[in-house]
Amino acid sequence: MNRPGKPQRLNHWLNQLPVEQRTMRQLSHFARLANRLKGEMPPELQGPWKLAALDAERLLLVTEDSLWATRLRYLEAPLLDAAERISGLRPRQLEVQVRPTKARERRRGPPRKAPGPEAIASIRQSAAHAPEPLRQALLRLADDMEAYGKKG
Repeated sequence: MNRPGKPQRLNHWLNQLPVEQRTMRQLSHFARLANRLKGEMPPELQGPWKLAALDAERLLLVTEDSLWATRLRYLEAPLLDAAERISGLRPRQLEVQVRPTKARERRRGPPRKAPGPEAIASIRQSAAHAPEPLRQALLRLADDMEAYGKKG
């Protein structure tokens, strides 16, 4: 219990701030961490990724590109070293997530048209000359394409 006139910890005063100010303070701190992490990266890791979380448990990075996700996972040790240099804590694991952006999701467009009867016939003809496991797969593909064409 604190006595009147006794100095109090800084967190006591920071917790008295309105929620908006605390949130802005946390966002500002997180942005500084993200910028410092980017600055610590070797040139081969400068790319389209963002810091999503950093604590003692994990370093979470998010990218739009699965190739970048693979590259980041491959270079786990230098990433964890950099996180330790900027935060003072070494995360126990690296986690990389691939999340497409909204613009990328919108580019997908409308569903494709069903393939024509010539394409389906060509697949069936190829199946006739294919070895057994491939033959069954090609026939299933042709059947699925026909069914898709009948729906649309």
